[in-house]
Amino acid sequence: LVQNTRLALGEITKYIASQWHKPKVSITGSNGKTTTKFILAKILEQKSEVLCPIASFNNEIGVPLTMFQANDEQWAGVFEIGTNHPGEIAYLANLIQSDVVILTSVSQTHIGNFKDLTAIAHEKFDIFNNLKTGGTAVYHYDLVHKDILEAKLNKQADIKQVTFGFNEHADIWADEIVLGPDRTLFNLNYRTGEKITKAAIQLHLLGKHQVLNALAASAAALALGLTIDDIKEGLSKVRPVNKRMQAIRMTKEAVIIDDSYNASPASVAAALRYLAECMGLKILVLGDLGELGDTAATEHTKIGQLAKELGVDVVFALGNFSKYVSEAFYSDNYAFEGRKYQEGFADKQELSNTVIRCLKDVCQEEIPVTILIKGSNFMKMWEVTDKLVAEWQVERS
Repeated sequence: LVQNTRLALGEITKYIASQWHKPKVSITGSNGKTTTKFILAKILEQKSEVLCPIASFNNEIGVPLTMFQANDEQWAGVFEIGTNHPGEIAYLANLIQSDVVILTSVSQTHIGNFKDLTAIAHEKFDIFNNLKTGGTAVYHYDLVHKDILEAKLNKQADIKQVTFGFNEHADIWADEIVLGPDRTLFNLNYRTGEKITKAAIQLHLLGKHQVLNALAASAAALALGLTIDDIKEGLSKVRPVNKRMQAIRMTKEAVIIDDSYNASPASVAAALRYLAECMGLKILVLGDLGELGDTAATEHTKIGQLAKELGVDVVFALGNFSKYVSEAFYSDNYAFEGRKYQEGFADKQELSNTVIRCLKDVCQEEIPVTILIKGSNFMKMWEVTDKLVAEWQVERS
């Protein structure tokens, strides 16, 4: 019998973590933490069984539920640490006391609950508060406010710092990236002193941003003593996380990219850049992004402008704020003047039916078409995906 069940849950978690003498890795970031977690677990499984949550268990309930699954057969644990209010990461990091910590990114996710981007950065940096002595801090080479983080880490005793990114000055970096329709190829480079190790990687995930997630996971795996061969083998076995850049091939020419689990301005931009690399007709189906506070209208407008700049052909937008995406995308576009697309949609059924009609017309022409479906979790944009798959009557290849 306790006064506060959530605090008691945390105390039990902290005790179990202190008694479970296995390497622990904690991962946070505005984008990419869930995928990075699954990638890292797949790499670590090359050695033996790993403790890893089956879903996005990243809050004051989910992290304890993960820790409660620990057993002696597992050789390491991977934990996802999330936040949507100040102080949450510091609290959760204190429960785990990690050997390796990964910070994937800092962007304007949940900015409605924080003062500004700097406040979000400081919240993310709290993940390093309880990094064990001799532990490893892994973070993006081009991280927002990296100077503040480095100053923080330099004050901590005996902490190794490893950076990752596309910059060859990072400790682990990628080059010669090839974005394919069902996989991504790249060279992974890792520097130890004056020596550079290189490996050709085949990753069954879509988008350049997934390469960053793979690099972050690889850096953590190296810190735990795995080899480049272990990493290469693990990465080759990674498959898309459900509703995260998940390709659904509808015909020889048409594919749906279901990225509907969640969305932030940064993750939408990354997905759009992947869409821009695709051949043929490029279609964006977007639901509202949440927790943007006073910046919501501006951020949605920026998405519409970016879609236009990147050469997206058609935008279907759903929700109160996504209308700003449509307005920005279709402004000065006389081909769509006066059409419903420009106003956006308030009803998911109407949106889905319109997309299906569009696809039926397009696919008769036998040209390549890629449909990206994305939105914040509360918008449940996967319902649009399900309807398209169920009602778009085509011969599945």
